[in-house]
Amino acid sequence: ESVDVVVSTYVLDILSDDDIASMLTESYRVLKKGGVLCLSGLTYGQDFRSKIVATGWAFIHFLNPAIVGGCRAQELSPYLGPGWTVREKVVVSGAKICSEVLVAVKN
Repeated sequence: ESVDVVVSTYVLDILSDDDIASMLTESYRVLKKGGVLCLSGLTYGQDFRSKIVATGWAFIHFLNPAIVGGCRAQELSPYLGPGWTVREKVVVSGAKICSEVLVAVKN
């Protein structure tokens, strides 16, 4: 428990589920109680057009992940365990590509 904040931007969407779990476990270990975890990453579409873009992205990822840099859409909050409280969760969209921003606090 040595740091106040851990930030990860557009990393989790290229990691395996096991690697995400490891990263979050390590983040929990190093954060002080009340420490803040800030995550952002590619997520699913929210409106008709962004859902089309996300579906196309997922199809390309299925065919050849390297074409999209290995990135895949995901929802971040399900990865958090019981030791976290989500303070903020918002989806933003630019050019119909959606990103989730999640801020959680270590209990």
